[in-house]
Amino acid sequence: MVGNAADDVWVMLDHVGEDSVVYKRKPDYIGRSNESGAWSMSFLPADSFEVYALKDDNANFLYDQDTELFGWLEENIYTGDQIAQLPPIMIFPREGRVIVKEVIHVVPGWMKIVMDAPFPKPLPVLLPAIDTSVYLWDKDTLNLWYSPDRNYSGYVVLENDSTIVKQSGEPSMITQPILIKPVSGRLHPGGKAVFTLNVPVASIDASQIFFQPDSITRLPVVAERDSYDLRKFSITAPWITESRNSIVFLPGAITDVWGRVNDTVRHSVVVSNAEQFGDLFMSIDGLDSTRQYILLLKEGEQIIDTFVVEGKSESRIVKNGLIPAKYTIEVIEDVNRNGVWDTGNYEARRQPEKKMIFSPEGLRAGWEQEVKMTWK
Repeated sequence: MVGNAADDVWVMLDHVGEDSVVYKRKPDYIGRSNESGAWSMSFLPADSFEVYALKDDNANFLYDQDTELFGWLEENIYTGDQIAQLPPIMIFPREGRVIVKEVIHVVPGWMKIVMDAPFPKPLPVLLPAIDTSVYLWDKDTLNLWYSPDRNYSGYVVLENDSTIVKQSGEPSMITQPILIKPVSGRLHPGGKAVFTLNVPVASIDASQIFFQPDSITRLPVVAERDSYDLRKFSITAPWITESRNSIVFLPGAITDVWGRVNDTVRHSVVVSNAEQFGDLFMSIDGLDSTRQYILLLKEGEQIIDTFVVEGKSESRIVKNGLIPAKYTIEVIEDVNRNGVWDTGNYEARRQPEKKMIFSPEGLRAGWEQEVKMTWK
């Protein structure tokens, strides 16, 4: 699937030569797309035209609302020639203005800065500055951790705007032990158990973590910090299937960026039989080897895994041990190599990055499912 057909969209023609005409006046000629996204115009004079498409929220035939979807053809058309088929027009949302929507001072040492801005999002400046801090993006929210010895107050500055930051009214968490929470659900026998904190991990002492398959045996584990989410880490152990596997964290196994350590913690990891999972084999061809592509494996809106394809005209990706579910595969031509999809900007004459979405059949337990895709 390439994209969704857009119906009830105005397609507008204007004579070539007037700058920013879509903001100033109604178009010279107009048509409307049908439910399949197709449109046509007849009996046009022989002339050169610019072609635009507008999902017009306020029905005034002007591109003047932030919520309106808009697109255009790169090349002008000449109606003196017989035009059988024009390339598709991609309509897209306008880039949001870069603003700080809200600052949530959770506790001394941790604040959340909610921002409305396209990716890659700019980092705001704190006045007065904080010498040592750790930050992490979570969608539109910038989590920022600093020393909890200080209850910060000041300003968040972004471009020409500033937002006041008041001291947190909550007590400091510096005297509390680390809370380790399991993230994984059913675990594949060869999988990794994922755990998370509410404050980023500073270090892991794997010698203070062991796998306990029974009341006596203690086996070593492999612990790894997550390279994307600083709050997460994973544990690999010789799991026993169809059983509850105990992972024990002794005091000092985990240290966070505030210098806190954990008390003794025990978690059970449920490891299912391998036949209860499926494997997905994803093949894609038709790629431009000079471009970078991002492939997102998603279940609903949740991103299960991300893969980068670069320098290849085709690629094959294998994802083993998936829980049976309905997955979608989203492929993005990552023109600016920032790892996310970027919308267009008419003022900069920059088209949105191209995207394709594939919806294979639902993955079943015990299956090896092959998905073949072609980039168009």
